Amino acid sequence: MIIKIANGTNSIVGYLVIFILWLLSGVAAIYEISHGFLLWNIVPLLKVVIGEIFILITGLALLYFLARHKFIGMSNTLPAIIYMVFCVGISVSEGFMEHHISVFMLLLVSERLVSLHNATHNYLKVFGIGLLLGGLIMISPSLIGLLFIYLIGLALVTTFGWRDFIIPLFGIGSVVLFYFTIAYLLDREVVIYHFNFSYPKFNLGLTFHEIILTSISIFEFLFLVKLFAAIEKKNIKSRIHYWIWIWATIFLFISFLFFQEEFEKEKLILFLAMPMAIFSTEFFISIKRVFLRELAFVILSILLIFLRIS
Repeated sequence: MIIKIANGTNSIVGYLVIFILWLLSGVAAIYEISHGFLLWNIVPLLKVVIGEIFILITGLALLYFLARHKFIGMSNTLPAIIYMVFCVGISVSEGFMEHHISVFMLLLVSERLVSLHNATHNYLKVFGIGLLLGGLIMISPSLIGLLFIYLIGLALVTTFGWRDFIIPLFGIGSVVLFYFTIAYLLDREVVIYHFNFSYPKFNLGLTFHEIILTSISIFEFLFLVKLFAAIEKKNIKSRIHYWIWIWATIFLFISFLFFQEEFEKEKLILFLAMPMAIFSTEFFISIKRVFLRELAFVILSILLIFLRIS
C-alpha cells in the first residue's frame, strides 16, 4: 500500500506519510530524552528538536533534488519515505543534532556535484563544495573520510584539472580557519580530534539487537545488488549520481572504521539512510509483484522499529 502510494500520482498522500513518519520520529526522540516525558532538560530537548527539523528538511530536499535532476517523477515520494523509516529506527544518541545536519550537508554536496555535469567550469560552485565539506567535517570530525568525495565527484562530472583539485581545498581551509579564529577570539578551548582505529566486533552468540542489525544490513546489501544490476541501463547523469552515492557509502564506512573510538553500527546505519533511500528505488521497482513490494517495505519498517526499542 505504501509503495503504491509513494509511486502513485497523488503526491499529497505520499507527503502525508512522510509527515506522519517524521512525527513518529520526533515523538519517540523526545520521549527518549525526557525519560517518558517526565524529566525535561532544555538543552538536549532543543538539540533534538533541531535534529528532527533537519530530518524533515533533508527528506523534502532529497525529493526536490531528485525530481529537479529528473532522477524520479515529480509525484514519487518513495526515497523520502524510506529515509524517514530509517530515521524512525535510530535512537537519540550523542551528536544527534550534528549528525542530521551533516547528512543534510552531504546531500547538498552531492547535488552540487551532479549540477556540474555538462557545465562549464564553475569555480564558485566548486569552492562552495569545499565550504560545505569543511563545515561537515567541523560539525562531525569523525567523518573526515568524506573529504575525498569531492575528488571522485569532480572526476565523474567534469574534465579534471589542477584548479578543480585546489579550489575545494581553499573552501575547506577557509572553514577551518574561520572555526579556529572564532574559537581564539572567544577564548574557547579547541579540542584537536584524535584519530582512532576501530573495527566491527563479531560475536557468534548473536543477541536480538545484533540479529536486527544484521537483517537491516541484508536489506542494504540487496539495495546495492539491485542498483548494480540497473545502473548501466541508466543515462550518464543518473549513473554519475549513483556512483557519487556509492563512493559516499564507501567513505562513510572508512570513516567509521578508522576515525571512531568504537565502531558504532547504529550511527553507521543513520548515515547510510540517505544513500539507501536513493538506492532503494531500484530495489522496489525490480519487484514485480505488488504484494512482495509491500511485504518488503513492511519487514524493513518492522526491523527498524525493533532496532529502536531493542
